[in-house]
Amino acid sequence: MQVAHAAGISPRHLSFVETGRSQASVATIERLAESLDLPLRDRNALLIAAGHAPRYAQSPISSDQLAGLHRSLETLVHAHMPFPAVVIDRYGDVLLTNTAMDLLFSPLPVALRDPINVFRAVLHPDGLGDVIENRTQWAVALQRRLREAVATTADPLLADLLDEIADYPICRETRTTAEPPTPQPVLPLTVRLGDQRLTFAGLIAVLDEPRDVTAAELMLETFVPLDEATRMVLEALAGGTSAQ
Repeated sequence: MQVAHAAGISPRHLSFVETGRSQASVATIERLAESLDLPLRDRNALLIAAGHAPRYAQSPISSDQLAGLHRSLETLVHAHMPFPAVVIDRYGDVLLTNTAMDLLFSPLPVALRDPINVFRAVLHPDGLGDVIENRTQWAVALQRRLREAVATTADPLLADLLDEIADYPICRETRTTAEPPTPQPVLPLTVRLGDQRLTFAGLIAVLDEPRDVTAAELMLETFVPLDEATRMVLEALAGGTSAQ
């Protein structure tokens, strides 16, 4: 009943739609999807299930339709230098990076680079285990992030990815251990780069009011230093000098 009222339709009509006694119009489906805050991909699926054509395009990131957006995201990623920034898709596949992010990904073997997937990069046994000091905490956080995505979308590809990483040794270990506490106001990303210890906080941004499935699923993740030592190291590397 709450869903019906939120969508501006009668509970009786919603019941008829659910039981197949009435076909929902495009407008009704859009109101239902809006009230449930469904992602655009799922709105298309709902429209198709009701016998309508999908409403939202799903353009490749390299397409002409998204060319302007692609250029703007590139500008944002590179403008974040000397600090790391990355654009990823719904599945954690990396689409854009800057030089600082490439540096963090540099220890990855070739087998984990086509494309780089952030979940595999952090959690795979051949990934960044020797680089990320608090990988156990991130194993807990990334599994939680994926579980929430699966629960929200019921996407079988996300479910497969969750099953895959849950079987990695680092993730199996977290089933019987509590997440270690952190004194930081956020969960830091703590990275060992040579003899330097770098500590970041991550910020994730999504596009406002997207009307394309691909655009709706893009995430820009930027990393900012949590201490002055990290800032100085990255500024020195960007300037082509050795940190003191």
